[in-house]
Amino acid sequence: MTVRRICLMGDSQLGALKMGWRSVAQHFREIEITFFAGQNADWGGIQIVDGTLAPSSENLREAFKRSTRGREEIDASFDAYILCGFNLAISRALRLWTYHEHVDWNAYQIAVSYYVSNTLFAKVLAKLRKITDAPVVMLAGPHQPNAYCKASPLLDNEMAAKLNANFIRECESLAAAHNARLVTQSEETLAPNGVTTQMKFAYVPKEPGKLDFRHCNAEYGAIAMPHILKTGLGIEPVAD
Repeated sequence: MTVRRICLMGDSQLGALKMGWRSVAQHFREIEITFFAGQNADWGGIQIVDGTLAPSSENLREAFKRSTRGREEIDASFDAYILCGFNLAISRALRLWTYHEHVDWNAYQIAVSYYVSNTLFAKVLAKLRKITDAPVVMLAGPHQPNAYCKASPLLDNEMAAKLNANFIRECESLAAAHNARLVTQSEETLAPNGVTTQMKFAYVPKEPGKLDFRHCNAEYGAIAMPHILKTGLGIEPVAD
């Protein structure tokens, strides 16, 4: 059995994927995933040093060591790379429309294009491509849990679909520019409007009365990880 080594890098949205991976990893015995997680503010300073992506802050260095159990840099030895989050999310594109910042459709498209191409995601992806030609999978952050999204109630299903399609096109353009593959969120986890996540996949903090408006849970991750591996890298689970 040949083990394929995958680097999964991202922000706090990696939490759901890492928790979900624990419950499905036994079905992917040939896959070894290393999770490089950190705060977006720290990822912004990632730098290329001797063919690796190296932290420029102690915060990110320590975050890497915790999430990877010891590694401090991302090198070119992995068979594939998956990027997730990094401020790339449809929620921003929805707000650009519903808050009437760009009421003209052409102006709106330009605004979304500018947003996607200038995200932290785009900047990290460009740096990654300078150290490796290996396959790269792009994941926007999970859609916001339905009840917590203030923009989606202002949209009918037709407009929600139109905004979603436009966002996906811009993400595909970013992927094409860096020879990467975009994987969109699993339909199984989507709310009926297609631009938010079903509430059963919302992360519930352990602290009584506390709410988390952005993140998803382990159940979401257990669905997302096989979907990402199959759609992005053609990796199927191993039959029991």
